[in-house]
Amino acid sequence: MKEKLRIGLLIDDYDQPAWVHLMITRLLNSDNAGIVLVVRNRAQRKAYSLPEKIRERWREIPSALIARGLHRFRRRLMENVHCEPDAFATTDVKTLLPGVVEIGVLPRQTRFCDYLSDDDVEQIRDHRLDILVRLGFRILKGDVLEAAKYGVWSYHHGDSLVNRGGPFGFWEVMESWPESGAVLQILGEDLDGGTVLYRSWAHTNDRSMILNNNPRFWTAASFLPRMVDRLGALGEERFFEEVRRKNPFPAFYSHRLYKRPRNRELAALLAKKFLQRVRRRVAGYFRFEQWNLLYAFEPDIATSMHRFTRLVPPRDRFWADPFVVHDGSTHHVFIEELVYAEGTGRIAHIAMDPEGKHERPTTLIEEPHHLSYPFVFSYEGAWYMLAEARQAEVVPIYRCVDFPYKWEFHANLFEGVRAVDPTLLQRAGIWYLFLGMAENPGSSTYDELFLFHTNNPISGPWTPHPLNPVASDVKAARPAGRIVERNGELFRPAQNCSGRYGYGINIMRITALSPTEYAEEPVTSIEPLWDRSVTGVHTLSYSRGLTLADARILRSRFR
Repeated sequence: MKEKLRIGLLIDDYDQPAWVHLMITRLLNSDNAGIVLVVRNRAQRKAYSLPEKIRERWREIPSALIARGLHRFRRRLMENVHCEPDAFATTDVKTLLPGVVEIGVLPRQTRFCDYLSDDDVEQIRDHRLDILVRLGFRILKGDVLEAAKYGVWSYHHGDSLVNRGGPFGFWEVMESWPESGAVLQILGEDLDGGTVLYRSWAHTNDRSMILNNNPRFWTAASFLPRMVDRLGALGEERFFEEVRRKNPFPAFYSHRLYKRPRNRELAALLAKKFLQRVRRRVAGYFRFEQWNLLYAFEPDIATSMHRFTRLVPPRDRFWADPFVVHDGSTHHVFIEELVYAEGTGRIAHIAMDPEGKHERPTTLIEEPHHLSYPFVFSYEGAWYMLAEARQAEVVPIYRCVDFPYKWEFHANLFEGVRAVDPTLLQRAGIWYLFLGMAENPGSSTYDELFLFHTNNPISGPWTPHPLNPVASDVKAARPAGRIVERNGELFRPAQNCSGRYGYGINIMRITALSPTEYAEEPVTSIEPLWDRSVTGVHTLSYSRGLTLADARILRSRFR
């Protein structure tokens, strides 16, 4: 039997946020690792009496009062929200670790860093650890970084390529960055410049630090268990060869070191954020956004977005997620139709002839829950449709009994999952299913792409890909339509949800695809830049001379 990796935890206290509780639980459930040591920080912050505080900081009292007022205003403006499940709710992880040895250490502290004594480091080494996981302490320096075979693994909740320092999540929200990063790394002496094990990007919700950070931290809970399992599965040599390929050259950092803002800077940021909030609210009184369909007839895929014709729905609904199949002389367009007053999407059909003449949409499938993304495909002479049903936590498949108007439920390919945009591809006799998925409660469906394969697409069973998730990047995770083959190469439309949901599409060239391998690279993109009224585009489809997309359009409420 293979020996499990031996893991130690560096903590300040057993009271940890809920996302850490989930991460530890996943480590304990792993077949590849076991937690054998807890290293607890015994250092205490110096407690000041009120007279001491006054004597030491009397000159800073006016500044401190101003800062308190500014942060109170920030909380009222932006943080009057709550997320469920709360990634930062305090939980006691000691109950997860019965029998695990604990040692207490008292680090030598400089202004920002913690150094463990030689005796403490030797005591840690005596436990023959493979990995130390940093869940506490401050910036670790010195020999403790070499106390475990594979070093100290630590999270940085920011994109270390553009944002080193802190506070985490603050600058992304206050400056409305389009995306927020997260990194798992092996610590080195250079702050935030360690060897990257895992890198991910998520959509920035610039309305609130709470709304932005909560899903990011739930997603990040999986990073360390994934890498531990990968190390256990591949072994040291192959795992670190992968790591070296991820770190081919030292990553330069040319941005400033981000710090907590001073009062003047914070006041300017809050004023800008307040005006942003006012502008958005005022704009909402005069305009609304609506998903429209776009189409163009050309021999090959149409690529000039300004030449597309709009198919505009009535003002009380939107049309999105177009998929087109060709049958005889007719293009059959399957869409999501959502009536605002009902709030639940359904699947509809539009027949279109080669001149662009089309019917009004006909409703095909309605369920008590939301339906969208009607991925239509043929298998063994019959038509089938996959649909998104995230609200019901299933991935349903429907069979057509009278094309194209009559469909019946066939089966749920997956149950108990929050999955979006199911996209099939057949290659070399194998069926692959691409799914945007939220693996953990509270995490986002925007950020990660999971891949499965089978020999039977209508019943499975579905085998998860060993590299799952095959993408952890809000710019290229969620599928955005049918995968296209050109000149023997495969191109996957992927949603770019950086900045906001449905901002644009990145076309990804699939460079490796098998039950054990997957790789892709971006080749071109679609952004909503051809018309000032267009604010997003997130699905692309093509069949027999007809190219379809959807676009989010600004419309006047009064015209």
